[in-house]
Amino acid sequence: MTAPSSPISLAIFSCLWAIAECVHRLGTPGWIQNPLAWLTLLAAGAVLLRPTSSKRLVLLAASGLIYIVAKYPMVPNHFILEALVNGCIIVSALYLWPQKGRTEAYLLEYFSAPARVMCILLYFFAVLHKLNYDFLNPEVSCGSFLLQGMAERLPFLPVDFSTRQFAIFGTLLMEAIIPLLIVFRSSRVVALMLAIPFHFLLIFYPNGMIMSFTALMYALFFLFFTDQFVYPNTQSLWAKRFIRIYHYLIQRKLILFSCIILILGYSVYNRMAGGSTQAPSRAYLNSLIFGGYTCILLMGYFVFRKDSVEQRPSLIPPIKRLWIGPVLMIFIGLSPYLDLQTETSFSMFSNLRTDAYRANHLFMPRLTNWTGNQDDLIEFIDSSHSDFKNKAHLGELMTFFEFRRKIHRMRGEFWIDYLHQGELKHIQVENGRSNVSKFAPPLRYWEKKLFRYRSLDKGPQPCRH
Repeated sequence: MTAPSSPISLAIFSCLWAIAECVHRLGTPGWIQNPLAWLTLLAAGAVLLRPTSSKRLVLLAASGLIYIVAKYPMVPNHFILEALVNGCIIVSALYLWPQKGRTEAYLLEYFSAPARVMCILLYFFAVLHKLNYDFLNPEVSCGSFLLQGMAERLPFLPVDFSTRQFAIFGTLLMEAIIPLLIVFRSSRVVALMLAIPFHFLLIFYPNGMIMSFTALMYALFFLFFTDQFVYPNTQSLWAKRFIRIYHYLIQRKLILFSCIILILGYSVYNRMAGGSTQAPSRAYLNSLIFGGYTCILLMGYFVFRKDSVEQRPSLIPPIKRLWIGPVLMIFIGLSPYLDLQTETSFSMFSNLRTDAYRANHLFMPRLTNWTGNQDDLIEFIDSSHSDFKNKAHLGELMTFFEFRRKIHRMRGEFWIDYLHQGELKHIQVENGRSNVSKFAPPLRYWEKKLFRYRSLDKGPQPCRH
């Protein structure tokens, strides 16, 4: 029997989820011109004004889900997890709303169980995909790549062969041990003390989406501690003072006003920095903001935490329909080995390849050849278009599937020399017409929405996210 959750637990998660959604939208290039991004930001502001409202949380989940579905598959891997959690929130609310009086009390407990499972699955696939020869190779490993990026912001970090190996095996160890520790209540605090610094350190890599990923994980970690937060009238003196301050800020609308100022200030700063995640000043600002946010989270845990625990967070969804989230996540995570897609498959920073020419996993074979898209590759020889010319220079290989997607988005005049299926081909486009008819038929709508493939290399697979 599912027990009701504390309203303070729902409020805390709602705030963390609203902040994560804001960071997702702010870290996405071009968000200012996207009405759906603004819809999510407005919904997040509504949640911050009244975080105990289940209706506002569901509105935020719906707006976030619509945004991701509209942009899919051109989204970062962790946006898929965000969309699945939002879906579980909506399904839970639709199940509970006909039962009057139960939504506010039970919503968190309903969607948090599948969300916990999906958080663990994310770590599982992150480790599984990294168990390949190229990730273990310090010369091309994404572990080395991340270390070099962070060292640009943290000059005291040494970058040599031994530290690269440490980064590779340390990443594998952390991503394997955190989910194992967080499952068990006795080791959950240890898992939190390892996970928070690990994910905080990653934000020093110059990529706004990593900061977005860290914000998402901060919110999901809280779901493993919902049993340790209590009603306001049974909390410590420090918790009561914190709540009084929070309600004062709510009444004066200062939280929403501060969020608006932060959004506008961050967007102006981003424009002044040219939108570049490479700007050191922006990286330091991000780390300063997230450093304060991390400290508040850790202090909040010890302020609101209670000693006696009657109920433990469950990993079993209370209704069967909520299993759709974890099941979809398993299917998406296995998609490289099912010959479906390689980009949005939780294979971030993994060096993974599953094509027939140079599959690099230590033990996981490709299970099917359903589409054949991974093996249908193009090698660029030369081109008048800068993107293809650069790929030719770097020796990148592109699937013919992604070539079809890209070629039909291009405008203007250009020519391309490339090898496809062992045949040298020349394509020239002038005034919107090609010298070869039907050389790359456009993708159907469902193909564009379901599949996306990563660029490959003729040698060891470099880190291409």
